Order: sequence, then C-alpha cells, then structure tokens
Amino acid sequence: MYGVKSVVGSVVCVVALCGCGHTIEGNAVAEDAWRGQGVERGQLPSSSESSPSAQPAEFDPCGLDDDELKILGVDPATKIEIPAIGACSWSGDGIGFSVSLAGPLPLDSIATTTGVTDLREVVVGGRIVKVFVYSGDTCAAFAEVEGGTVEFTMIDAEFDSSCSRLEVAVELFLEHP
Repeated sequence: MYGVKSVVGSVVCVVALCGCGHTIEGNAVAEDAWRGQGVERGQLPSSSESSPSAQPAEFDPCGLDDDELKILGVDPATKIEIPAIGACSWSGDGIGFSVSLAGPLPLDSIATTTGVTDLREVVVGGRIVKVFVYSGDTCAAFAEVEGGTVEFTMIDAEFDSSCSRLEVAVELFLEHP
C-alpha cells in the first residue's frame, strides 16, 4: 500500500527535478521571495505580493472537494497539509494522491528531466496540462494557474502508464476549482 509519505516524497522529487534539472538562458535575475523563480532586476514584487505564503486565489491545493476525492479512491480523512511546500496529500487503499502549488515552473523542461517518460499534453479547462510518468511508477501532471504551477501526483498499486486515473483527478479539480 502506498502511504502519504511516499506521495510527499514524490512531490518533492518531481518539483525539484523539473524545476532545477536544466540550464536556462536569459537575463540575470535578483534573488527574490519567490525562491528564485525568475523576477528580473527592477521588477521585484512589493513585500505584500512576494510573501512565501501568498497563494493564487484561483486554486487551493488543500481545498479539494471530499466527494471528488472519494471518486479517486482516497479517503478525505487522511488529508495531511504540508504548508512548507504548499501541498496536501491523501491516501486510500493502494493509492496515494497529492496536490501542490509552486511558483511558475519552466514546464518545457519536463521533457529533458531525468526519470520522465510517457510525456504528453492534454487540455483541461482551457489549460495545457503536461502529464507524465516519473521514475517508472508515479504519475504526475503540471498545469499553469494564476500565479504559479499546480502539480498533481499519484502513486497507484494498479499502476497504468497512461495515467488515466490521474487525468480524471486533473479534470475534476481544474474544471471545478
């Protein structure tokens, strides 16, 4: 059975590898409260805009509907909030599911990230969503939302490289935030 710790570990690994596993050409940036996410010098947000706890109003990774979580096979009562990385995780019988919200990530870099296979794009709610397999047994999906990138991660005992169960989750939560 996959536990919440496995899902949390996968979230941290996928975000770290996709966000940092490549070289980016462009203008130098200042260190900023968005954890180095690429604000050019002279364009730093005000302190009220740049606090690490500021989350886009459009999507709350911990505010998912209990009935929709049950559709996925996870128990809403297993919810664990992980404020340090802006994420929540849930588990069920043979499944772990997490959602996190990060600053903008270079989604084009996913294709060159070590461990990523079966990458494809789907459109959900007018957004392009990158769906892929990570490390051979974890399904992940990234989508840009207002002010950042939402990541869905699923570890399933009945692993399916098409990640169809994760795609259902993405449609549920991006179509009806």
